[in-house]
Amino acid sequence: MGFQPNLPTALDAKRIGRAALTRRALASYKNLDGFEHAALDWLIADELNADRRRHLLQRMTRPDFTNLVDLIVADLNYRYSGGFGSIAIHRKLLKLQLDELLEKKPDLLNKTHFVNTYLSKLWPANDVDWQNDVAARQAYLDRLWNFAQKLAPVHNSLKAHVLYHRLVHDRVFG
Repeated sequence: MGFQPNLPTALDAKRIGRAALTRRALASYKNLDGFEHAALDWLIADELNADRRRHLLQRMTRPDFTNLVDLIVADLNYRYSGGFGSIAIHRKLLKLQLDELLEKKPDLLNKTHFVNTYLSKLWPANDVDWQNDVAARQAYLDRLWNFAQKLAPVHNSLKAHVLYHRLVHDRVFG
């Protein structure tokens, strides 16, 4: 009499599917340590508690997600938030995302980390020689001033700095 194996010949999709593995990882960890970095692309669409949401934001390396601004707003509204600039993804946001964030959370306008991040997005493109190209320099100074004039008096030194450089630029042309 030969040995008759009693083992399955196919994997049970219910046990190894994404939903089952996600449940298992969420049950095992309070944060997102149970997930590979590649899982962030689909985890961002899931409903996460505040701590997991923060861990997700801390692990993100690129700002190309549609609901990223909403996640950041929710995190900034969380009572244990470190504020804007406390997570690396804040500095990687695109200018359009910063504008959307400012629309949803206007109090960020006078936070130093937000102002510095926004100013960094106003720079001309790398292939533009703004220091020698008059039109590019004027456009850059205009962008700076359009942003700086919205700021509260706490940023008057920045406003004065921008106006000084605009004055120097304009003086060259009489």
